[in-house]
Amino acid sequence: MVLPFIEGKNLTRAKVVQSLVRYAQNEDWIGFFWLYGAVHALHPADLHADAERTAVMQLIGELWDSGVRPGTIEHADGPAIFVPWALNKSSAMQKIDSAIAALGHVPKNDIEGDAICWFDFTE
Repeated sequence: MVLPFIEGKNLTRAKVVQSLVRYAQNEDWIGFFWLYGAVHALHPADLHADAERTAVMQLIGELWDSGVRPGTIEHADGPAIFVPWALNKSSAMQKIDSAIAALGHVPKNDIEGDAICWFDFTE
């Protein structure tokens, strides 16, 4: 999977988080597709489901600490807008983790991920 905003070899977790934050600040919303791809770029070997879920949840926590928040995309009578959840970090993380558990795996695409949330820079 190619992540156009994460470049170079020798990827580190810090570089991936920084790239995702920059993308959210300057480009667009982040879907689970990007998180799934980022985790697999950092861990090229196959991860079992529990390790994959743990890695995604850690990444979401780091994104939160950098100003990226989960929310929904609303398509009312106009252009789509991002609406961040009115939750603290712990509640948001629990909500996401519960949704992943209910799905049975980390969303691998934005069709599955859209049912859980999107992410955007809000600070």
